[in-house]
Amino acid sequence: MSSSKETVVDFWITNDIQKRFLKDAQVSACLEEFLSKSLSIKIKIDCHSSTKDSWWRTRGSTMVRVQLIDGSQYRPDMRKAFHDLLKQFLTKIQLKVYNRDDKVVQLLRLQTMVGTRMNLLQTLINRRINDIISVLVLKNYGLYVYYLPKKPFGTIDAKNLTYFIENEVSLDVIQLPPSYERSLHVERELREIISREKENNEIFILFNGVLPNVKRQEIILYGYRKKVIKIKKEILNVFEKNTLIAYKLNFKSQQQIEAFTECHSNPLKSIERLYNDYGVKLQLESNEFLAPEHIKNDIESYIEEILSEVSTNKTFETIELCKDIAIKEEQHLRIIAERYKCYIKTELKHNCQSYPVPKALISNTQVSQSIFEQSKQFYSSTDVLKKMIVANGSIELRIGDIALQETDVIVISTTFNGLKEGVIERLGEIQNEVTYIDVDGTMYTETNGGKLNCKRILFSNWLPISLINNDQILRSSIRKFVTKSMEYITKEKATKSIAFAIPDTSTDETILAEIMVAEIKRHLETNKLPLKIVFVCLPEQENLYQQFSNLIPTMKDNFMYLDYPTT
Repeated sequence: MSSSKETVVDFWITNDIQKRFLKDAQVSACLEEFLSKSLSIKIKIDCHSSTKDSWWRTRGSTMVRVQLIDGSQYRPDMRKAFHDLLKQFLTKIQLKVYNRDDKVVQLLRLQTMVGTRMNLLQTLINRRINDIISVLVLKNYGLYVYYLPKKPFGTIDAKNLTYFIENEVSLDVIQLPPSYERSLHVERELREIISREKENNEIFILFNGVLPNVKRQEIILYGYRKKVIKIKKEILNVFEKNTLIAYKLNFKSQQQIEAFTECHSNPLKSIERLYNDYGVKLQLESNEFLAPEHIKNDIESYIEEILSEVSTNKTFETIELCKDIAIKEEQHLRIIAERYKCYIKTELKHNCQSYPVPKALISNTQVSQSIFEQSKQFYSSTDVLKKMIVANGSIELRIGDIALQETDVIVISTTFNGLKEGVIERLGEIQNEVTYIDVDGTMYTETNGGKLNCKRILFSNWLPISLINNDQILRSSIRKFVTKSMEYITKEKATKSIAFAIPDTSTDETILAEIMVAEIKRHLETNKLPLKIVFVCLPEQENLYQQFSNLIPTMKDNFMYLDYPTT
């Protein structure tokens, strides 16, 4: 139905889709340009909705008013021309239907607030596809996409629309960490992101939505794919930065924790108040605290600062004591501290000094046989050693257990006395195992020191017993074993001391001692290594010990060295 005056022609539209299009300012402008150019006159288009019923229109219908401007005169044939052109314009509306199995429909129906997200999809299409104006309707479990060219005489490439809907729109659901792992700071940052993007017409964000049958909270992101990816990354960064992690404290005992908590309850509460928004919790009873990673160091610094307050800490230093006495006194101090609910931290500093000790000789007529025997027994003690200085280093000869040597590295080759197997058993868990294989098949396996006093162990399957029929080959094999062992060990520049377990697998012990000592001396002299090399014999290896002893002269033949560690 239409009505006309001298400069006005009205048309009433009842079709819902056409009405939605005509309410769009871009469509009105496009229609205005289409009618003006088609009739070569200047007009203005206004669209109004009816709120009353009458005999010629229905409530809710839309009126399109065409007004002639700038002196354009109304002609009797204009009404029909306007009517035909308007009808022609509206027939350009095309339709693309997606059914319930299509991805775009599933994404829309997957979560709540379907209408809001469908309006966003319509906005995205109109904004991102240059030549299209769209109207979307969700009905009968399908999505109806109506679209119209933006330009009055333009055409539409439907492929762009299809590609955009099927590939450039996405939905993502981010599961929130449990509430006890989320701090107020996390909540604040998330709401800042949502508030910032609230007016953005490319993404829809729903906070605290809940999927059916799922109790955990979540954030729903729906919209332009690139925007969804960007916001998701930003939200995950917030979680990663603020997730509460349990960090261990350095308290050594429950008594220390109780004393610390009782003496410093107010400063500890202040720390929790200061970082309340970050969810920081000092769980001292468990010897830990909960905090985001980026403020971990701050919390530890505060606690260290409290611990170091002069008013509550006293430091004492003892005189030098024998090591065994110092260890017993340390235990006694701990008992006293526990009794009075104090915390005590002790640090034992060892200083091992070697002193020359004269040896009783049988040739001296002033020394009785009993004194000589006692001297001989004393010299077989594990605290007594022979020692000589070589360049910047030293070579020592000891009697004792290789597993008890307090050196950086101990070296153990194949033995017949079960030494290697015993050390492996006492070592405990083996970690950081590295194996080197020489061209002749000899293997060198390096491990951590485990429960032993050393830092590292070098095991080898070197076995000289098969070479006893050829002295030259035996000498060469011993040199190679020592050289390769030194080569692998000294890769670690921090190594300062090495202990070799003297093998019992060579029948020519004279050659074994001669070559091992000579090769070590050569390494120390040539490379100016500041190393302490220790050869360790078992108590039953008396002959081997004597062979090595003959090659390690002291400052006088009748002197040995005694280790006296003070603490």
